[in-house]
Amino acid sequence: MKKKSDFNGKGLKVFLLISLILLSASLISADVGLGISPSKIRDQVNSGETYSIDVLVFNTGSNLANVTLSYSGDLSDMVQISPSSQEIESEPVPHEFPIKNGKVFKVTFKIPTSSSEKSYKGVLSAVGGSSSGTNFGGSVGVSSQIELVSIPSNSFFSSIPLYVYIVLGGIVLLILIIFLLKKAGLNIEFKKKS
Repeated sequence: MKKKSDFNGKGLKVFLLISLILLSASLISADVGLGISPSKIRDQVNSGETYSIDVLVFNTGSNLANVTLSYSGDLSDMVQISPSSQEIESEPVPHEFPIKNGKVFKVTFKIPTSSSEKSYKGVLSAVGGSSSGTNFGGSVGVSSQIELVSIPSNSFFSSIPLYVYIVLGGIVLLILIIFLLKKAGLNIEFKKKS
């Protein structure tokens, strides 16, 4: 009489299928993550001036990431980010402060001249994707909220537009030229035509 095995062919197939799924899941999993500091910026700035801040972006994932920093919101056309992208190595495990491999981005805002207090809001976003030579094919992102409150200057001269200074400077320059020419002996006369 044949002895019946408790572990038949069907059970072996199920065991192999589950093992294959678990093995493939561990092969394609990757630690991904980015951090940004500061995570929220709220500051008062003088109207008509520039405001700069250093933003630290760090990689908490396990692969090298190519990170691009961008800004959306009020003042979008008056923001400069330098550099706009950088490759960032992952932080050593276990993650701890201070950040060791993070990169600094300089963000500069040109605040418009205003005679009243005005609030400008936006979001600074860091998006990281795989660098060349890595197997990770997705992307990950993090953002920082920004609110800059523009305070008008107390000076009378700060409320005068730039073109007024240019016109006044041109008039003073013209008067100075006429004065110097007269002093050099050149006589300038304006006669009315009859």
